[in-house]
Amino acid sequence: LRHISAMLVMSDIRDVDWCIGDKSGEWYVRHGSNRRVITTSPGQPVTFNVPVMEDAYDPTVFIFDAYPGGIGFSENLFERHDELITAVRSVITSCPCEHGCPMCVGPLLEVGPSAKGAALQILDLMDRS
Repeated sequence: LRHISAMLVMSDIRDVDWCIGDKSGEWYVRHGSNRRVITTSPGQPVTFNVPVMEDAYDPTVFIFDAYPGGIGFSENLFERHDELITAVRSVITSCPCEHGCPMCVGPLLEVGPSAKGAALQILDLMDRS
């Protein structure tokens, strides 16, 4: 998603950032300099003493401008959501590999042998059309 997003807005890959979180804004997962960092809100460490409501988590992939205040990529990508999902699906389905590879979903040792199928299932859930 991130790589195709950068291509759609004709930017450098470093101009578009991403994280995984919850639509409520309660927590995010981002890549730190040497590991994944989980925060309850941007910049805050996670606290595990907070009661968790069952089925309250709404997984969300956030793709946004890597510049403070933004420069318009987020809005552009939001408007082009269906085009983004279609382009990502096309990259994955047109790849001749069986399980996923660095060209379509990432290195097999990082994403596992079912990565290609899992990525397509996630795209199905993200498809608004």
